[in-house]
Amino acid sequence: MICDTVSMTSEINEDEQNMVPIRYLELDGELKEIHSCYGDIIIIINAMADYAGLLDDYRMMYPERLNAFQSMTYEYQANRCRKIQKSLEQQMRYDRDKAIEKCQKRRARQSDDDVGEEALVLLARKNANEERKKEEARNPSGPVKEKAKPKELEGQLSFL
Repeated sequence: MICDTVSMTSEINEDEQNMVPIRYLELDGELKEIHSCYGDIIIIINAMADYAGLLDDYRMMYPERLNAFQSMTYEYQANRCRKIQKSLEQQMRYDRDKAIEKCQKRRARQSDDDVGEEALVLLARKNANEERKKEEARNPSGPVKEKAKPKELEGQLSFL
């Protein structure tokens, strides 16, 4: 989940020239204003969702480390983060789940286009087998000796 957020965050093009004011009222009645942009709000949405997920994961993975009060506090904080996240999503007309789905589809398409390490390993094995067959054809009477591996590659290239 966090990896998706990091990937999505890197795709956000923040236009800091288009900052918008966010006005709020302090408890003492003073009107305050901060400035932010669309990308910043998206980052806040993603951070809220990720933090809520982390709190839930911790509660589920390590219940023995939390007493009842701590567990309930984590649950309350996670729910509060999700409420803030959903409120911001609605106001921005942004759907985090759809954005993650879109990002995962794009990543899957890119990985299909990428040759990747597995293809390179298969190619190296094929070349090594072809070379071994050529050597056997040249010297049919004796066993084919394996090539000596350079010391720095020993243990890393098992297919050679």
